[in-house]
Amino acid sequence: RLLDFACPSSGNWTRGDLPTVVRGALDMMRHEMQSSGVEIVEDLRPVPPTPMDEHMIGQVVLNLLINALHAMTDRENKRLELSCGEESGKLFFRVADNGCGMDEETQKQIFTPFFSRKGEHSLTESPMRKLRGSGLGLSICYTIVKKHDGQIECKSEPEKGTVFTVRISLRKATDCELPECHSAELAPAASGFGRMLILDDEQDICDLIQSVFVGDGMEVESLADGHQALQRCAEKMIDIVLLDLQMPAMDGVTFLNRLRKLPGIAQPKVIVMSGKTRTLNAFETEAYNVACVLEKPFAINALRKAVLSCLS
Repeated sequence: RLLDFACPSSGNWTRGDLPTVVRGALDMMRHEMQSSGVEIVEDLRPVPPTPMDEHMIGQVVLNLLINALHAMTDRENKRLELSCGEESGKLFFRVADNGCGMDEETQKQIFTPFFSRKGEHSLTESPMRKLRGSGLGLSICYTIVKKHDGQIECKSEPEKGTVFTVRISLRKATDCELPECHSAELAPAASGFGRMLILDDEQDICDLIQSVFVGDGMEVESLADGHQALQRCAEKMIDIVLLDLQMPAMDGVTFLNRLRKLPGIAQPKVIVMSGKTRTLNAFETEAYNVACVLEKPFAINALRKAVLSCLS
């Protein structure tokens, strides 16, 4: 389902500026990084524009940043180094952390779909022990980079940290077919107001969404259990519920039905994330007062616009 959420598409290829893309992904994570006590070191050097899908490359950077933050969960002194530039006729960006690191056997499998050992080797009482991955994030990154005729490599050492380096070819616009199109305009930020509750059992998706809207100034909480989510809605005012229909303990439709019956609360706006196997029909959308249904795959920008519409 993470693959549905952020799968590589045919894309919107433009003359992209790599430092701008990298900085944009960091800005989405900056608030969460700083709140977690991460020291951020940036070295983003100007490079020539080159044909790329800026949205997809941004997803790669964002995924690597989220992984780095998770890897540093148990560290008292957290340090992230983010750099980009040009070397040997290629563009590169690099994400380095001083987190838990990986052994050689793990490194050989990290780009394999559904492979994840996130949190497995942490101490029982450690916060990192609770983290789990879908095993799709790095596989998606690998696919996106390959579509850009690039390489992604990892160097890691247990208890010392990890460095991911992505290299893509520096090409002129005449070197490949490039449609005359412009990057999608970013939806404006939520301007520091609103309380969002995310109900989804995929931690990677929750982290990605949370990093975007916390950066916009919203108060965001994510839960994986429908019963807990209903209790939270009863306890305090929630402006927006972002709901995945395919939940293991309580499915999305059951949650909507029980939410509507909660006594004495201001009903929140609901944005539904639907997949290929389950969506809402027109009757259900109206009956449950759903503000918006986003069918996967969709871009973060589409979600941002939907949230802004709900808040306004």
